[in-house]
Amino acid sequence: MDKNEIKNTAKKAAEKAAELWVAKKGLQWTGSILSAGIAIGASYLVYKYIRDHKDELKEKFSS
Repeated sequence: MDKNEIKNTAKKAAEKAAELWVAKKGLQWTGSILSAGIAIGASYLVYKYIRDHKDELKEKFSS
């Protein structure tokens, strides 16, 4: 192999590594966003339940 072939091979390997790194980071961000969305959705459902059953909950916890 001459110098140009080695350079081209190294350049292609670096590009592939960069693509894999970006894909991995993209999956990490997607997972983080989904986790945040699930937490926000669950919090909203709890809020709605408490809002709708406020009087019943007051009676249950006050006695």
